[in-house]
Amino acid sequence: MGGLIMSVILNATTTNGMTMTPDNSGAIQFQSNGTNTIAITTSGAINASTQSLQTGGTTALYIDGSQNVGIGTTSPSYKLEVQGSANTYLGQRIYNTNSGSSAVSYLQIGNNSNGATAQLGLNSSTNTTNFGGANGLYLSNGLSAPIAFATAGSERMRVDSSGILMVGKTNTDATNNGLVVSQAGPVFSTISSGANTYHVYSSTANAFRFYVSEGGTINATNTTINSLSDQRLKENITDIDIGLNAIMALKPRKFDWKAGKGKDIKGDRGFIAQEFEQVFPNLVDEWLDPAPIGEEPYKSVRQDLIPVLVKAIQELSAEVTALKAKVGA
Repeated sequence: MGGLIMSVILNATTTNGMTMTPDNSGAIQFQSNGTNTIAITTSGAINASTQSLQTGGTTALYIDGSQNVGIGTTSPSYKLEVQGSANTYLGQRIYNTNSGSSAVSYLQIGNNSNGATAQLGLNSSTNTTNFGGANGLYLSNGLSAPIAFATAGSERMRVDSSGILMVGKTNTDATNNGLVVSQAGPVFSTISSGANTYHVYSSTANAFRFYVSEGGTINATNTTINSLSDQRLKENITDIDIGLNAIMALKPRKFDWKAGKGKDIKGDRGFIAQEFEQVFPNLVDEWLDPAPIGEEPYKSVRQDLIPVLVKAIQELSAEVTALKAKVGA
């Protein structure tokens, strides 16, 4: 029958074996050749307020009276706290530069900073991201700085302190290509010449159904637009009071767009907003592009003329009917 043979030496120094000290120091020491030592110590017997595990004469693991666990520190402030010296890997997973004002800590998966495949980082003092050629998530300077996401060492997306999401860009400037989603709901897409955005693809038809070009052209397989018009949602309903006279007051124009402006074409047809406004002021709005300093905002036209056109046709029809009746008489 086999058994276990263990050498126990009390209050003694040994080259090979185990040393136990039964007094209030509460130490158990395993020693080999006097150099490789593992020591488990307490500050006072089994019910001590702290516990520690030592290797090579240095505390490697420490548990305080609040059950906070420290690795590389004897004063942990959290349930688990890991510390290391400047620019060293802790288990090749948790990295901490701890180098003054530019301290950076992150969890990195990989063999080293060049070969890492992913990392999670926290920049404790600056608002800059630091992916070190890796993929991953980077948090900088608490709640006041962005959360950034990277692939292949380059930032691809971030959420800033106000909750704005940016994809392919690091600021909300509309002149930079990318996508911005405001926390209030607006979505801004900036694309290069020749590109399209806001795509709708039908997996049933295996075809695109809708997209908007960089030039502002809306491309759709169906041009029908439905608008809410239920009688139950309306009140103060009366006959429209403008028709043919208003239509006749409009000035359809032919014109060239200035280089790089509007449709950027020649021989276009439409209305001039300032002229259109004289007839239908409620159908003219302000355009988002900023006008030169000191000038009024650019204007756009809502060509919602169907009701007025119908009224004008009805008036013309009435006149034709009246003329026919007169001729017939």
